[in-house]
Order: sequence, then C-alpha cells, then structure tokens
Amino acid sequence: MKTNSFFKNTIVILITSLIIKILGLLNKILITKSLNIDGMSLYVLTMPSVVLLTSISSLSLNSVMSKLISENLTVKKFSNKKLLTNAILLSLLVSIFVILILLLFINILTKNLLNNANLFFPILSSVFLIPLVGISDCLRGYFNGLKNMKVSSLSTLIEQISRITSTLVFILITIKYNYILSVSLCVIGLAIGEVCSIIYTLIKLKKEGLENKLGTKGEINAIIKEAVPTTLSRLISSFSHFLEPIIYTNVLLFLLYDQATISTTYTTISAFVIPFITLTSFVSNAISTSIIPGIAESNIKKDLKSVHYYIDKAIIFSLVPGIFSCTIFYLFSKEYLELLFGTTNGINIIKYTVFLTLPYYLQMPFTSILQALNKNKLNFVLTIIFNLLKLTLITILSFIPIISIYSIIVSLIIVIIIDTLSMYFFIKRYTKYKLNLNEIFSILLIFFFIFFFTLLLKLIGIHYIIITLLSFIVTLILIVKFNLITFNTFISLFKRKKSD
Repeated sequence: MKTNSFFKNTIVILITSLIIKILGLLNKILITKSLNIDGMSLYVLTMPSVVLLTSISSLSLNSVMSKLISENLTVKKFSNKKLLTNAILLSLLVSIFVILILLLFINILTKNLLNNANLFFPILSSVFLIPLVGISDCLRGYFNGLKNMKVSSLSTLIEQISRITSTLVFILITIKYNYILSVSLCVIGLAIGEVCSIIYTLIKLKKEGLENKLGTKGEINAIIKEAVPTTLSRLISSFSHFLEPIIYTNVLLFLLYDQATISTTYTTISAFVIPFITLTSFVSNAISTSIIPGIAESNIKKDLKSVHYYIDKAIIFSLVPGIFSCTIFYLFSKEYLELLFGTTNGINIIKYTVFLTLPYYLQMPFTSILQALNKNKLNFVLTIIFNLLKLTLITILSFIPIISIYSIIVSLIIVIIIDTLSMYFFIKRYTKYKLNLNEIFSILLIFFFIFFFTLLLKLIGIHYIIITLLSFIVTLILIVKFNLITFNTFISLFKRKKSD
C-alpha cells in the first residue's frame, strides 16, 4: 500500500505539473512574442526581486505544513486547525513587514542596485502578490500533509490558468502604450492567479472539514522551528539569484563589455538556456512534494526500511526522466528551441551544458529528503555555502577570457554538481542508505540504449516529435523491463485508493 500510495500521489502531481509546465511554456512564448526586447529584459530583471520578496513572505509554508500535518497523523500532538490558522497569521505578519521594507527601499533597489529606474513600478506591483503567496502555500501544504495531492495540484493548476489568462490580457491591452505598464501588470497577474487558487482551496477546505483538537499547545513554535531554517535557505537562494545580475553586470562592465551585450547575453541565458535545460524539472518538483509526507511519517516511526524505499524511488523517478529529456534536448536543441521560444539563441551553450545539468534533477528531492529528516539546519548551511560559491565563481570566472561572459552558466553547473553530491553524502550518513547497484546499472543501461536509439532514428531522418514520442515509449518499456516500476504499480492506479 505504501508503494501504491506514493506512486499515485506522485502521478497526480506529475500530471498536473506537466499540464502547468505546458501552459507555462505557452505563456512564456506568448510573453516573449508580445513584449518587445526592452519589455522582455525588464521582465527578466524584475522576477529575481519578486521571487526574493515572496520567498520571505511565504516562509516555505507549503513544505513546512506538509511535514507537520503528516507527522501529526502519527503523533497527534497538535490541532490541525491551529497549525493552519497560526501558519496563515504568521505569513500575514511577515508579509506586512516585507511590504514596509520594500516601500522604504524600492528607490535604492531600482536606481542604485539594479541601475534601472524602469524597474520601480514592476517591482512595486509585487505588494499585491506578497501576502497571497503565504496563504496559498499554507493551504496547499495542509492538503499535501494529508496526502490529498489532488486538491493542492488542482489549486496550482487553477492558479496557473488564471495567471496566464490575466497576464496575456493585460499585455495585449497595454503593450502598445507602455511596456513598463505591461510588465507591472504581469506581476499583478501573478496575484490574480493566487487569489483564484486560494478561493478554490478554501471551498475544498470548508467541504472536507478541518480537524480541531482541543487543549493543544505549541503549534506556533513548531511552525517557526520548521519555517525559519527552511525559509532562510530559500531566502539565501532567492537573494543569490537577485544578486546574480548585479554582480554579473558590474564585473563585465568593469571588464569593458558594453551594456547591450551584457543584457542580451544575460537575457539569453536566463530566459532561454536555463529554462530549456531544466524544462522537465517539474518531475523532480513532483517527487520532492510527494516524498515529504512519506519520509516524515516513516522517520517519526523510526522505519528506516521505508525511508530507504522512498529515497530509492526519488532517485529513480528523478534520474530516468532527466536522462530522457537531456538526450532529447541534446540531439534536438535547435528544433525545440525554435518550437518553444521561436529562437535559436543559446543553442551552443545548451549543447555543452545539457548533460552536465543532470544532477539538478536530484537537487529538489534531496533537499526535501533532508527536510523530512529534520535536517533543516543542514540545508541552511549548505545553501549558504553553495550560493556564496556560485557568486564567487561568477566573479572569478568572468576574468577568464575563454569563459568570461558565460561565467553565470558555468558557475551554476559547477555548484549543481558539488551541491548534489554533498546532499547525497549527508543523506547516506544520516539514514545509512546504500545505493542499489542493480538499479544504478539499469539506469545506465537505459541511458545508453535511449541515447543511441534516439540518435539512430535521427540519422534515419524521422521527424523529431515522432522520435521523441517513440523514445518516450521505449523509456517506459525499459523502466518496466528492468523492474524499476512494475506493471502492478500501474494497474493499482485504476483500483480504488485505500489508506496508505
């Protein structure tokens, strides 16, 4: 039942994430085509600041609530109602603080740090979004903790559809007047999406009821204990992402690169290359979301065998899709870049980096595993170390002529590899986990078979989309053939779900 429940929850999130990813790609394509180059550059420069602000206000409450609620199913120490209401109140208080700080320092941020006064209104527009993200994350995390992935997945889908619709309407109406206004309304479109998601989740919450255990205490302390290190980790990552264009731009200006070349290269890497080579990361995101309740509950019960099972499945379900997508994007990077983004900008960067980003597909699941094992402080320390390393590498590598303007992507890859290996080392240390060598050998065989099978079809001259579909089918067959997933697991999807 453990296998069936985990697989079903993963499939629910995976299917929803796939739909969301497709919608997101369509949205990015339409935004890219609708905004002029100035508008797109402004949008790319705005988002790191928006992500930083919402990371602070949300307090990582999606994963925090998921862990606490799932643990509470076993220990029954807290009231679920108090956990949820206290989490929402906490996020609102932090959101008010974040908004006040933003209002006080927005001029310094846009004019002095980002060196672009046009960013004032797009970043200011995030005040509508900031308080909503935390509320939405609390509600989704609550349902994830109950292993009701359907509600949280559908709420995310509703958020995405609402966001895309409102954003495109805003752009089409305003782009002919002012691209700054269009980008500002894109940020407001994010807030509209969150509102629609919250309304849906509240309706489901009212329908299904909320358990309220009387006489409990300590809910707020439990939330803060989980949220602070997790949020600080996300905050450091977001702040690092926020500093990237600042450091990158100023170092290259010092090296006498012109502003236009710097902006074009940064936009190419940030808007096309990185989204392209991490296109199927929604699979890893699905795994990282579905794995937290299972590992947290097993860890509370001191059931190491179940913990090892979840780690095994996280590695398999993350690596195999990553291998498939890396193969397809390496062999058909030109075709898919033109299809998805209407450009071939960055194609040479993709050719050199796509396989090196394979460890990235393990990063999110590994982070979630450590969090579920109550190793939030370790996640925090690792986040500090590797984000500092990334920013340091961007600076140093910019002075190396052969790398220079590509320092941002090279530093990212180096950090991904080292960070993933470090997290695996600690997971092994804390859980006594050992890699299943038979499964690793099977994954390697799948990689070589899929690569040469896909290459052969390309040499024959078959259309790349048909090759992609055939390679995907063959990948599924090989997964079953090597017993990485059994037929019984697939069959269980069509049976009535029982308790885990």
